[in-house]
Amino acid sequence: MNGVLSESLALLIALVFAIAAITKSMAWSELPGVVQNFRVLPNALALPVALVLPPLEIAIAVGILLKSTRSLAAASAALLFAIFAAALAINLYRGHRQIDCGCFRSGLKQPISVAVILRNMILVVCALLLLPNDEAPTLSPLAWAIASGGAATLFLCYLSIGLIFQAPPASYEDNFRADRRILD
Repeated sequence: MNGVLSESLALLIALVFAIAAITKSMAWSELPGVVQNFRVLPNALALPVALVLPPLEIAIAVGILLKSTRSLAAASAALLFAIFAAALAINLYRGHRQIDCGCFRSGLKQPISVAVILRNMILVVCALLLLPNDEAPTLSPLAWAIASGGAATLFLCYLSIGLIFQAPPASYEDNFRADRRILD
């Protein structure tokens, strides 16, 4: 694979995992509940998975940037993205569309949809493309700048899917009905 494309994909995956790990760590107390909300694991495993997830994501983010560990990190990234996509698909099938993934603690929360599952499957493919870890030639500073720009563009496309499928804010009528149910 082209060295610039390979580095762009590696930077993209590192960025996704680093931001996910940092934001999970910032809401540490909520993370076991987020894991439990997916309802794909026994409740007893929610805390252990929550404890392992952010360090694992950081290890993948760092490992994918290093040539010596890229293959292992890419395989781990593909597996984690696939597991997450499967958990999303299971919940979509069950009709549970409003689950917070816990990845980005911002206004990018979105309902589970086929598009979000496909977005994660695209990340699986990106990670798998990094598996044949051929030693690419050392990139020039210009090639690194292009790779970084490519990664930033890909990351913005990734975030755009979140914005496109973001749930609309509650309307006045929704809030009014919710208040009436509370008062009744």
